Amino acid sequence: EKYVPSKVVDENNKKLDKTSFTRRSSSAFLPRQDDVVKSVIARAARFQGFAPTNHFENIQATKYVSGQEYMPHYDVFSAKPSLYGKEDGSENATERLSTMFVILEDSCGTHCGTQFPQIAIDWASEDPRWCEFVDCAEKRLTFPPRAGNAIFWKNLREDGSLHEDTLHAGLPLQHGAKIGLNIWMRNGIYPHVST
Repeated sequence: EKYVPSKVVDENNKKLDKTSFTRRSSSAFLPRQDDVVKSVIARAARFQGFAPTNHFENIQATKYVSGQEYMPHYDVFSAKPSLYGKEDGSENATERLSTMFVILEDSCGTHCGTQFPQIAIDWASEDPRWCEFVDCAEKRLTFPPRAGNAIFWKNLREDGSLHEDTLHAGLPLQHGAKIGLNIWMRNGIYPHVST
């Protein structure tokens, strides 16, 4: 599938159909029936304690080029998500429990990673080996894009409430490209998956 301008969920109809100045990138949803895609979903499910594969959304490939970014945002659909999902029957009747972002290409250099602006860290007091995986020059938790690496976080707490520290941003690229896979797992069956 070809890349198209990335969209965000419209607050009114809760559907992925709105372009936004906050998200400037291109995306393509990968065909779920493809054997490689099935393998990636199965591996993500194993990583998360053998989660049901029908809880995973279709994988989204996202490409950023020079000047593009995704401003700070959460990966949930509601400011007050429920562990049991919404009862309104909308497309987003379940919530994104977790996010995994897998880096495929990283030709953008430095300062173009994924940043969690609410998590401040004094790297001088941490083990320097962390600098292999995080940008220790940043005062906020920032993961530089490195092909083959992945970032994982849970969007919801055990009680179903939003984990506020998961606010994150795709920092702006000065040059090159960054390509990654968004692998989102819901807290229930994803409505567009046949079992």
